[in-house]
Parts: sequence; C-alpha cells; structure tokens
Amino acid sequence: MSKKNTENTYTTRSGVTLHLKPISPLLIQKVNAAIPDPVPPVYKTQGIDGEITFFHDAESIKDPETTREEKLAWRNYLKEQEQVAVQRRDKLMEVVFARGVEFEMPDDDSWVAEQEMLGIEVPQNPISRKVHYLTTEVLVSQQEIQDVMNRVMRLITGATEEEMQAVRETFRPEVSGETAGGLVAETEFGRDAEGVDV
Repeated sequence: MSKKNTENTYTTRSGVTLHLKPISPLLIQKVNAAIPDPVPPVYKTQGIDGEITFFHDAESIKDPETTREEKLAWRNYLKEQEQVAVQRRDKLMEVVFARGVEFEMPDDDSWVAEQEMLGIEVPQNPISRKVHYLTTEVLVSQQEIQDVMNRVMRLITGATEEEMQAVRETFRPEVSGETAGGLVAETEFGRDAEGVDV
C-alpha cells in the first residue's frame, strides 16, 4: 500500500491514517517542569568570610581532595540524571500522542482481550488507553513512532530542525545551582566524571 502523507496526516504501515495537530509548547514546558532535575552533590571550601558551599560539576569532582563519599554521590547523581531523561522522553511521547494525534479507535475490544491474554495490562483511562493502543497496535516500528513524533513537533515549532531540537532539549536535565557565595556551578547532562575512581 502506498502512503499519501500530508503535513497533517500520516498513514501507518498498518493502514491507519493519523490526523496530526499542533499542541501548545507551554504544555510541553509544564510537563517538563513536573519532573524536577536532580540536585548535584556539594563540596565546601574555605573563603575569606568563612566556609562556602558549591555544587560539584564534572571538573570539580576530579579534584584530588574530593572524598570517596562525594564521588559516590556524584555517580548516583549521574544515574538520577539518566532516569530523569528517560522519564521526560516518555512524557514527551505521551503528551505528543495524547494531544497531537487523532485517529479512530476500534469499535470492539478484541485487541484488549488479546493483549490481556499475553499478560499485558491495558490502561482503563481513555486517554492512556488511546496512547497505549497507538504505540502497541498502530505504530508497528520504532521508526514510525519517531516519524510521528517529529511530524507533530514540526507543527508545534514551525518546522525548522533547530526549533525541534530546542523542544527536545527542554527534556534533558540540566542543573544550575547558586552557591552560598553567590557563584553558580552548572552540570550539563551527558557529561561524566572520567578519571574519577570510587
């Protein structure tokens, strides 16, 4: 079957035509903000007016005076960043499929019976059920999931790849913390503590 896609439609390999629509970027920001960034571990140093607390970053954690406990806390912090990134990607997919994709749900629940027979729990909430059906029955490949995500995001952002990337970046955890001394230490997602032994 040949697919005839337009800016606002996408026909899947399973033959279902999806109607795509833009969603509010503010909604995406609110979903993003609902999953807080992890807080990096801190270290203390002596200043002119007393002790000052700073947030660790990928460079400070390599300092020879960094304690074992601080290094372990840094490793846990990096794991938390990865978990936040996964949660935000999942939520981005959910909000895009829930609000940016319309299609006809089947009239019967035979697909529900089949999935439950396979041991799959099917959501009762109608919106969650719609997203679940879309991702398990309609979109039959990871490529289709990514295609639909990109198509809806283009509608949201005005079509440029740079703007699409900016929307994706809002779902990457990045921590900025103000220190007691008025300085800011930033931790960029994706950086690791190379050379740090724990």
